[in-house]
Amino acid sequence: ILALSLRFKNEELIELSLGQNFASNAQKLLRIAPLQSRPALLAFMERYDILNIKTILLSKRIGKKGEEMAHFTIGAGSLSFTDLKTMWELPDALSVLNYLRFCEIGQKLFATQSFAKAKASVSSTSSDSYEILFHMLDSYYYSAATAAITGSDRDSALLRSITLSEADAKNTLTTLRCKGAGMTTAQILSHLVTFGNLQKGFFESLANEKDLPSAISTARTKFGLSQKNASLSSLETELESKLASTSLHALSFSMMSVGAIAGYLFLKEE
Repeated sequence: ILALSLRFKNEELIELSLGQNFASNAQKLLRIAPLQSRPALLAFMERYDILNIKTILLSKRIGKKGEEMAHFTIGAGSLSFTDLKTMWELPDALSVLNYLRFCEIGQKLFATQSFAKAKASVSSTSSDSYEILFHMLDSYYYSAATAAITGSDRDSALLRSITLSEADAKNTLTTLRCKGAGMTTAQILSHLVTFGNLQKGFFESLANEKDLPSAISTARTKFGLSQKNASLSSLETELESKLASTSLHALSFSMMSVGAIAGYLFLKEE
């Protein structure tokens, strides 16, 4: 905290300190987790790798220097602090992708997703080029996470359900953002991950709403949220809060197991 306080103040300092504390706790949990639980937990925690990669790539796109943004990554996934520091210091997004090819997460990512397509997306000047890349990242995560949770016990079923619910929220917010950007229904649907409990027809109807406020209202009704606020940012915050609350409640009955550890991570993340 002392080192961070020399560069950051107030809310920003608190947020960054909490992020570093979370990363430290997550790594400790992995070391003490039962051996049979580790594959599922490692896949589950790749969510932070994907978040970090997105943050780094976006910073390169908007021209932010690594030293300005490096503290906004959370070292809770498979990418080490050295990996994150190295990627922040690279000159552009293409260099980041090339570096990822030699990291564990990158090797798994590009074994299922096209590296050539990823390179093309960061080289393009199209406004939706990064949406294509982020769709690839999200698709990899949900595929890997659901495949890694193989048990038939209650905790595994809960983790699968939580992951699918996250995909539903992700697809809903992606649909609304793309609609707000003026994309066609076909374009919007192409950016969705093929995981989750909600059917394609729901997102199609959301994309076909007469305007963005109407679509947000429909999404709020679907997820059981009040209509008190019509902004997209408010919906995103409320969806994240509801998902975390539901997940914590579901996992609160787990003892020392994969469910208990995942529940602890949700609590620390909140």
